[in-house]
Amino acid sequence: TLVADLLPDASPGAVRSTLDSHKKKHAGATVAGATRPFSQLPKRLWARLVAHANVRDGCRWGDASARELDAVAAACSALELPFDGKDTNKEEFVTAGGVRLKEINFKTYESKSVPGLHFCGELVDVDGVTGGFNFMHCWCSGFAAGTSAADIAE
Repeated sequence: TLVADLLPDASPGAVRSTLDSHKKKHAGATVAGATRPFSQLPKRLWARLVAHANVRDGCRWGDASARELDAVAAACSALELPFDGKDTNKEEFVTAGGVRLKEINFKTYESKSVPGLHFCGELVDVDGVTGGFNFMHCWCSGFAAGTSAADIAE
């Protein structure tokens, strides 16, 4: 399991506190909507995090329970991404979407807005022919992102 901190500049307690403040200021807005407390998280990612946290569909900030907000905070600060083994690459396909190209430093594949956060492969908004370009982009961007992240960690 990979655990990702999507808001590394904020402690888990600070994330939870920000959610509480946002709840008070935006009680009538939906939790998964565009009025999100962390503008550095893309709208679609925010909506997925809220869904991952099992917040009720259409739930308004004012109606969000402490349990729901705790789960959203955990998804932002310690998102668990389970995986096991490797794929056989028999069912590959390219999907549009992901982190916008203008938001990434292509020498390091590091986020321009969140230092230390790297992207690669299909997390990046790149389209290509399945099998060739897509695999090559995944491998090369993975190498660049991994090398840069390792350099930062030293």
